[in-house]
Amino acid sequence: MPMYDVTVVGKGKQGKDVRGTASGESWFEAMSAVLAQNDIKVAEFGNIMCEVKADGVVVRGGDGQVAVNMITIDEAKAAPKMKAAPPSTMPTTAASAQSPESRLSDIVADLMVKTSEIQLCDDVNEVANRLLDLAMQVIPSESGGVFLSDINGDALHFVATRGPKADEVKGLRVKMGQGVVGFCAQNGVALGVGDTAHDPLFCKEISTSVGYSTRSLLCAPVQHGGRVYGAIELVNHKGDDHYAPHDIDLLNFLAHEFVEYLVHRNP
Repeated sequence: MPMYDVTVVGKGKQGKDVRGTASGESWFEAMSAVLAQNDIKVAEFGNIMCEVKADGVVVRGGDGQVAVNMITIDEAKAAPKMKAAPPSTMPTTAASAQSPESRLSDIVADLMVKTSEIQLCDDVNEVANRLLDLAMQVIPSESGGVFLSDINGDALHFVATRGPKADEVKGLRVKMGQGVVGFCAQNGVALGVGDTAHDPLFCKEISTSVGYSTRSLLCAPVQHGGRVYGAIELVNHKGDDHYAPHDIDLLNFLAHEFVEYLVHRNP
């Protein structure tokens, strides 16, 4: 079981960093242990974006700023301090003078109009497909899927799929807690993974079984009142392979709209 040297940025007394060591089956488990030791809740960071590196993990909060630096204990002596990557920002173009915040607000406003129509739909599969199409429009990705939880809550199954292997993954099931999607659904955490090859949370069985190369992932849980309804997942961001914090905000919004539909449909 790997051990990590964990530095939590600015969460100590007087805004100082908090540092500790912990082991875990995954980086999230080790991070959670150090946070719990210092009475810090994961929810304080909002959404989570992780960058898994050869010598550890950089975790960003919902604001795009580095929240936690983690170094594998074997590498700590050789690399006592991990250099944090610069904050992610929404790209702008010369043709647009809008600020990233203004552009994001416009996208959300447009999504609010489009998602308001789904509440009148009687077919949950149609709603799932429409939401997935919207997700892939505003967050360009090669593939995507919408999952619903089984009645007993032990597994997730696809109800909508997109991408080159969409037909092949239909009917497949993912155990709750398995892989990134199972982890997000079980823990109620939205997560972006920029390099799946180095992240132990990634479960490669599905990708391998259909011969698909998964490089990056973005997943948002579909939850309400502590109940797991499912999750929405996007695969392989088009362009630079990395999802940004505002992408999680958009996917979370669509996940919220989906759970609102499910709750009102089956109160």
